[in-house]
Amino acid sequence: MTTANQQNENPEKNLMADVVTTLCGLIELRDTHHSRHIERVASFCGILASSLRSGPYSNQIDDEFVDSIPLASALHDIGKSQIPSYILMKPAALSPDEREILSSHTTMGAAILSNILWKHPSSRFLRMAREIALSHHERWDGSGYPEGLGGEEIPLAARITAVANIYDVMRSAQVYKPAIPHKETLLAISGDFKNRYDPEIVRFFLQIADEVEKIYDSFEG
Repeated sequence: MTTANQQNENPEKNLMADVVTTLCGLIELRDTHHSRHIERVASFCGILASSLRSGPYSNQIDDEFVDSIPLASALHDIGKSQIPSYILMKPAALSPDEREILSSHTTMGAAILSNILWKHPSSRFLRMAREIALSHHERWDGSGYPEGLGGEEIPLAARITAVANIYDVMRSAQVYKPAIPHKETLLAISGDFKNRYDPEIVRFFLQIADEVEKIYDSFEG
């Protein structure tokens, strides 16, 4: 149990944990399967960010970045709390109008977090969480949404979360698709989808793929 003194010594961590616990609860109320996705993506982001410290983004990734990204990435889909359930749980392909509504979870998530960030403007964690919520569906080739950003225009934390997120989405069975095996998922990320993601992040992700698979399997178990 955390003591009062420990709480006073870690106000930022307490803020982070309280925000994440509360806001992730909004998602879990809408989709009982989403909590494991949230936890897995958070775990993948943590080890991927730690691995990238030895790569080309070492000057952008410090201890605080590595400590913050698991909790910040856990809020990547917070905007889905505002999406109608019939869209989230539809067991078939979405119509163009439904897909547009679903895509708005990025801007809705950013708006939710902006309201909190306004009260805590110095919080690096909240800034990171907002960037991730807004930009985790942007694509390296500029084909993503909501702003059509490309390359390093996309915040680094969002680029990391994008790779972690697509791995988990592909590996996991959904109401509209079956689960895809680990090796096939890696082939898709490094092959068919290679222009969608930061190539350096993909390279480091492939290096830790065995550890990622073990983490995924531990949650499934």
